[in-house]
Amino acid sequence: MRKKRRKFSASFKAQVALEAIKGKETMAELAERFELHSQQISTWNHRFYYTSTTDFLSFTPTQKFWDPGFKAIDAVIHRSDSLFYLFFKDERKPQEGAQPGKHLVMASSAALGGPYENLRPVTYHLTEGAIAVPTDTALVLYYDYYHEYNGYRYISSRDLEHWSAEQLPVKKALTMCYAMDP
Repeated sequence: MRKKRRKFSASFKAQVALEAIKGKETMAELAERFELHSQQISTWNHRFYYTSTTDFLSFTPTQKFWDPGFKAIDAVIHRSDSLFYLFFKDERKPQEGAQPGKHLVMASSAALGGPYENLRPVTYHLTEGAIAVPTDTALVLYYDYYHEYNGYRYISSRDLEHWSAEQLPVKKALTMCYAMDP
């Protein structure tokens, strides 16, 4: 007999994510404890949510951060001058309307909380997990290219409008670290 599929609320999903962050259980153990199955997880309509805390023991209720109108994951925000730039993965496949599909997108806003506009692709298909690292002369965007050339790659931009045409591989021995000022 086939199990009936359950619908999960945003707050339930946030609870699972917070448990995963605590790191005391593997994802398999979490899936078993919360009765999650890959078929259920794959139907989630991915959007960006946030919560805040001052002590990492108690959290504000989960709220939707921004909705681009399609499935999206892996958001990271970079501030440059008076604008905020949101880099994220468009989770749609080409047949769902995304070109090139499963790629990184950049959007901008005058306010941290959005709304974010001017969406434009910045990488090829099958990329995710952006890390935006400012240097003295440019913004370097590292990302995971998980298909033909498995591994991390990067592009750079001096003005956040024009990006390097080459998507260069990161040397395997390189460890990426980025420290925030306290």
